[in-house]
Amino acid sequence: MLSTRTNPLKRITRIDVTAFASVMIVLAFTMLLVVMSENPFHHGVGPDLPKVESPIKMWGANRRDALMVAIMRDGKVFFGNDLVWPREKLAGQIRQRLTEGVEKKIYIRADARVPYGVVGQVLDSISVAGVERVGFLVDQRKAPTLVP
Repeated sequence: MLSTRTNPLKRITRIDVTAFASVMIVLAFTMLLVVMSENPFHHGVGPDLPKVESPIKMWGANRRDALMVAIMRDGKVFFGNDLVWPREKLAGQIRQRLTEGVEKKIYIRADARVPYGVVGQVLDSISVAGVERVGFLVDQRKAPTLVP
């Protein structure tokens, strides 16, 4: 019976394209998630935001053209992705961006452990620049779990 087969020991040398395509899609999706989930500020290093019970959602902070000021734990101040040094230059940079016709609201991402004096200096610079609407970005505190 074995002698009637034409080529009994022939190997299958085709690539299964379906499996290859599914692996490539999973890899592309994973890379997309990694790129999208990165914090866009300060090359992956961001402030530890304070946690509050019931924050108010600020949808405008997610826009690309939103004016964002980040205050790091060590006192460094970033306007967008640029380091502001000395801090007194912040008002001039804000005024320059306001001439481009963006919304006159600034969102502050201040680290929970930054000294209040640094936050006060940043708020003074913002008010000197002529911005009256300021929003502080925070994280929501997790609700306590009750164990019966």
